[in-house]
Amino acid sequence: MLPITIRWDSALPVRLAARQLGNQAPFFSEEQAQKSYILTVTGLIPAGRYRGTGQLPSQSHSDGATVDPQDPEQMLEGLMSQSRLMPRGEKPIAPEDVKLDAATGALHFFFPRKQELDLKTKDITFAARFGSMTVQKQFRLKDLVYRGKLEL
Repeated sequence: MLPITIRWDSALPVRLAARQLGNQAPFFSEEQAQKSYILTVTGLIPAGRYRGTGQLPSQSHSDGATVDPQDPEQMLEGLMSQSRLMPRGEKPIAPEDVKLDAATGALHFFFPRKQELDLKTKDITFAARFGSMTVQKQFRLKDLVYRGKLEL
């Protein structure tokens, strides 16, 4: 079993902690954190596996072409098409972008905030498929309350 961590990076307490530690997130700005739910997955891809940082435009191939595991763009595209945020009782949310930090192997998923989430939703599940492996994490929204406000 791989030790995988899934972190809700756009949550205010996570952003504040990163700032306090001097870790300015190179993959997203405060503006992006306001526009997107940003989740980061570490441990799925080994650090240094790819030479460059990958970033995808919002498009996908549905022509059945094979995916080269050494091509970060194809790998990210596959992750984009096979990942979702699934709020309980609501429509799943597809990511608009996935970025790779090649040095650390961290994957940053950007989901649009078009669908407003509140505590009535109760929980939301993040799921991503990477090859034959599925990574899934359920977040209880009441655990994401900071100073009396839901912070996603």
